[in-house]
Amino acid sequence: MIDFWTSTNGEWWTDNTTNNWTVGDHCTNNWMGVTCSGGEVVTIDIVDNNQTGELSESLGGLVALYRLNLRTGGIGGELPASLVNLVNLTYLTIADHSISGPLPASFDSFAKLEVLQLVNMNLTGKIPALNNVNELHQLFLYNNALTGPIPSLDQVPKLVKLDLDCNNLNGTIPSLQKVAELNWLGLYNNTLTGPIPSLDKVPKLERLYLNSNHLNGTIPSLNLPNLSDLALFDNQLIGPIPSLDRVPKLIELYLNRNNLNGTIPSLHNMPKLMRLDLSDNQLTGRIPSLDLVPELEELYFNGNNLNGTIPSLHNVPILTLLSVGRRQ
Repeated sequence: MIDFWTSTNGEWWTDNTTNNWTVGDHCTNNWMGVTCSGGEVVTIDIVDNNQTGELSESLGGLVALYRLNLRTGGIGGELPASLVNLVNLTYLTIADHSISGPLPASFDSFAKLEVLQLVNMNLTGKIPALNNVNELHQLFLYNNALTGPIPSLDQVPKLVKLDLDCNNLNGTIPSLQKVAELNWLGLYNNTLTGPIPSLDKVPKLERLYLNSNHLNGTIPSLNLPNLSDLALFDNQLIGPIPSLDRVPKLIELYLNRNNLNGTIPSLHNMPKLMRLDLSDNQLTGRIPSLDLVPELEELYFNGNNLNGTIPSLHNVPILTLLSVGRRQ
């Protein structure tokens, strides 16, 4: 543990005058942020403590460790290769540092891992296969510089949240047929192509962010009773907007800046809808009734080829923004 303190410049930690690191044994003296069991370190939690330097390879020698939580600081260098030796990890978070370089070449040794968060850094390279992380239920790798395809999700049946936003990932979105527990999928601001996969096996999905990619094809059927946020804007989607009758909890719907055509579907079963943006498409026909969307605050229909009159606004008392300009 003293290697960890030294390599991250412990003498400059924010709490360096009050913590008891370097005093005696890390277990016997209960070093701050460290817990032990049977004389071995099992958890490390150090957050926003002005850590700098690099992570030492000796970290991989803490083989009993099941929780490693290092958030917010200035640690640089690369992830130590020895991380793969931490076979008892259930929780691994390293976030908001300046670490660069690749992810571990394989996640196979992390068979017990439930939460993996390596976010807001400068990690590069590909995401390894998810073949032996069957307990994984949260994978966050957003705001890095990762490349290559998203690996298959078929071997992570307990996955609940997947957030890979703001990388340079390419290829297609993998099948969601075997991640029935998924309730959060964030893949926005990448360079993904191809169609949106079927959503018929993820009924628990609450938030879906696929905007700012190069996705094409049509929007699949939306039979998602728990969905609250759907963002598909800034893609190359075509065809009609599917029925919205089976997304009764939807609060925000962003389909703007695509190539969608046809008419706007009924909004009669969306009582919680607050923001709807369908701007800059190729939609035609009339604006549907707004009588059953009483929570609506913002509505964008501009940049289409709609006709007819604006429907009554009597039942949308908190509407503050309405844009309906025609496509030029």
